[in-house]
Amino acid sequence: MALKKFRKVMVLVIDGISFSTMNEEATNFFFQVINDRYEKAATIVTTTGLIISLPKLLT
Repeated sequence: MALKKFRKVMVLVIDGISFSTMNEEATNFFFQVINDRYEKAATIVTTTGLIISLPKLLT
């Protein structure tokens, strides 16, 4: 149900992803949002951290 909200916008900006780590539920939801929008709409993810640190945030 919550994914429908993210389908409606043409450009989704996810800002500040490096501020805190995500638990398993949040990681799964984030993946679902990105996967659902893949090749359908623009998604921009920003971070102030190193991109190499991204896997650590998603665990």
